[in-house]
Amino acid sequence: MRLIPAVLALALTACTTVPDPARFALDPVWVRVGDTRGSVDSENGIAEVESTVFSPDDLLIAAVSKDAGDVSVWTLDGVQLWRRHHDNEPLDEVEAIAWTSNSTYLLTGGEDRRVRVWRVADGAQVTSLPTDGSIEGMALSPDGRVLAVGDEAGQLYLFDVAAADPAQWPLTPIAAATNGPDMDHPRDPGPKDAHADINSISWTSDGKRLFTAGRNGLVRMWAAPGLTRLREFTGFKNSIKSVRLSPDGTLVASGGQLSPHGLVLVWDVASGREVARLDFPSFPKIEAVEWSPDGRILLAGGIEGFDFAAGPYKEGMPPSGRNYRANGGQGAIRAYDRAAGFAKVAETPVFRQEYFDFTRDGRMLVSAHGDGTLRLWRVRR
Repeated sequence: MRLIPAVLALALTACTTVPDPARFALDPVWVRVGDTRGSVDSENGIAEVESTVFSPDDLLIAAVSKDAGDVSVWTLDGVQLWRRHHDNEPLDEVEAIAWTSNSTYLLTGGEDRRVRVWRVADGAQVTSLPTDGSIEGMALSPDGRVLAVGDEAGQLYLFDVAAADPAQWPLTPIAAATNGPDMDHPRDPGPKDAHADINSISWTSDGKRLFTAGRNGLVRMWAAPGLTRLREFTGFKNSIKSVRLSPDGTLVASGGQLSPHGLVLVWDVASGREVARLDFPSFPKIEAVEWSPDGRILLAGGIEGFDFAAGPYKEGMPPSGRNYRANGGQGAIRAYDRAAGFAKVAETPVFRQEYFDFTRDGRMLVSAHGDGTLRLWRVRR
């Protein structure tokens, strides 16, 4: 009889062991040049596809490029349906992208300080919404009725986009807030106005809250529609490039920089407690994080080819003035299993990454890259 407690203890231990790591693999489907100045697996320091996303019906892919200022729409077969230019020389860069919930319109934002609205059927621009600074992040609420926009001047805006016809969208935001001082350049009197860029935005599923990440090294949670600050998530000392709420709404992940290397942090939303810290010694900066639709896998990727500590620009280096390591920008998409304590379960070699997006069923992934390409992958689980 005295053996029973020991047996029960062993049984309980067996029941609470960490589950086997999830299977995850990426099979390449196609590669396309989304930035007209780019070339596959070639680093020139200029061309980048900043963002690429599936349409809500998962039938199309849209991409925006940083240098050429291009907006392009593609089929899942890799056929380009149209390409347009923001036509805002010399400030070409297009950074942010979003689809309306019915997949009828595409919204893009960049250095020209306007949200441009394109009709997907023919690529015609139908209207635009003004902001005070270069647009860095953008996301529609889950019901498609409110557009959140973050800019380089540290402003967060909410626009009413409920009307079916974008021409009826009010040009004045329904709410606006300031993100606070810029941690990287606190004394910079330039166009940032010493306020921290808002680089990325993620909504809760009920549309009542949203999360932002920026150059002040903070992830902030805001209440909508009034944009009241609810909580700050800390741990970074430099710019945060990406923030994503888990599908179940319990965890928020972000990727950025903790000089001199890249960092991913994951927090519990309810308590603000840090639950995972992933260090990337070979990455000066993490550019993108993304959850799989089932919430099991967290992807991370970024600038693995840069070497910011290598010294000043020298003749023959890329125009950006940054030195590059011998791998020339080659990196990997890394996958981490939430159920196994965020253990790394997969690593897919590919040129440095800027953005990820899954289809709603999680079977396909599209990624944006620093060589000016977008790439479609088939996901194996």
